[in-house]
Amino acid sequence: MSYKTVADSSQLKFAEKLVILNDRAVGMLTRIYNMKKACADPKSQPQFLNDKTLESAISYIVKRFPVIDIKRNSTVYLSINDMKGNIIKKLSLYYYTFVDLLDLKDAILQLFTAMDANQCRLNINQNLDLTTSFLNLVVNFCSLMILLSRVEDRKTVLGLYAAAYDILHTGSETSFPRLGQMIVDYEQPFKKLSEDLGLSYRVISSALESLKETYFRRNISAEQQRDSAMISLTANPRHMLYAAQTNTIACEYMSLDTMDRWIIFGVSLCPRLLSDPSLLQLFQKAMQHSLAVRLFRDETIFTFSMISTVLEPLKNQNKLLNELKEINILAIQTCGHLHAHRRHFFTYGIKRIVFIVGR
Repeated sequence: MSYKTVADSSQLKFAEKLVILNDRAVGMLTRIYNMKKACADPKSQPQFLNDKTLESAISYIVKRFPVIDIKRNSTVYLSINDMKGNIIKKLSLYYYTFVDLLDLKDAILQLFTAMDANQCRLNINQNLDLTTSFLNLVVNFCSLMILLSRVEDRKTVLGLYAAAYDILHTGSETSFPRLGQMIVDYEQPFKKLSEDLGLSYRVISSALESLKETYFRRNISAEQQRDSAMISLTANPRHMLYAAQTNTIACEYMSLDTMDRWIIFGVSLCPRLLSDPSLLQLFQKAMQHSLAVRLFRDETIFTFSMISTVLEPLKNQNKLLNELKEINILAIQTCGHLHAHRRHFFTYGIKRIVFIVGR
């Protein structure tokens, strides 16, 4: 990594912050994922969300969200007044999970801004840990905000808690104005994420540029791997005991799935990078065998759906969008065979290695 010092470089501690924020992001992903599942399941969601006496209040809250005005519309909130204690007790965990997400979002964007302000230029071949931590944080941040937009009843939960809190304490909860605005901003997560990451495009660009050589070398078909005898012990038996010489040995252990996520999220949600021919080529290569990318556990998103949503509102992007559409159609036809052949090649190759070593 290289940077021009704006402040004392010893006080920046980018590496430490990246590690801490990545750990927090993974924990937050787990909490948001569990909340999403709980809200979608009638058996696990708070029962009063389906209470008939709260229907009018909930409808009003969702319609007016994030505005909660108890004084002007006191009659609407009468039903909440009768259940305010139970609402606060049952929804506090949900509410403060969103508050923690807001704090995490602010910390992540503050770090991205600081890295860009200090003109950081990342290179995965020179500093693997720092670059991978940064790219992982970009992906985790994007996954978090997309997952947030998929949580059902998020406005209901936040609005009910805020109203009950206001009635009980005769004043609004301090985090609610910013929290409500975050929910509104990320109703269309791709648009907002493009704005957030657009400010850090230089850092993202440098990190992805450094990934290009490794990615193109690793992302090859089973036939190409077989021809190059990548995992064969018998192709060159005389060289079996000689270690391969490479300056990027650590990069050889990164999974293609991880690199695909870096490229697809980084380029899709920072569309100005598509003007760089090398990054466009990198993105097209990733699209060819990644119809969908993982957000968290069983939550996924279709690659073309994400990039098309970002590009459609932009001017003069129709030609590029059509090119990517053709790549997506081709990927639908060939992607399954590509992955199946890879799995077969690796399974057979590993069996041969086990057979040779075990004799």
